[in-house]
Amino acid sequence: MLCFRIVDFFLLVLSCSNYAYCQEGTSLNKVQFLDLMSRNGDMPRSQAEKALATVVHSISDALTVDTDLRLQGLGTFSVVEKEARKGRNPGTGEEITIPACRVVRFRPSKAIKEAIHG
Repeated sequence: MLCFRIVDFFLLVLSCSNYAYCQEGTSLNKVQFLDLMSRNGDMPRSQAEKALATVVHSISDALTVDTDLRLQGLGTFSVVEKEARKGRNPGTGEEITIPACRVVRFRPSKAIKEAIHG
């Protein structure tokens, strides 16, 4: 049940125009997000902190074993391999090689896309 409530919190953050710190062009920090979670989830802040830490840790654990993580109503997290590529040092203009790496991608659900686009 907790995971479904976390999804609701993410959706609320995307449409949090009721809160003074949610203004267009700004971003929420962790403290503000925890405040939002505790208010909307009717839970103490300490419980919201524990819930967020659990979700972040669980997402990290799932992704380290090369598993896609699909959360209905939120979206899909996946790990993809990026090939090495050429780039430029912005300070000197010198050409450099950017090494291959693994990156996390997030594809939002239809509900998230609709919340963003109105």
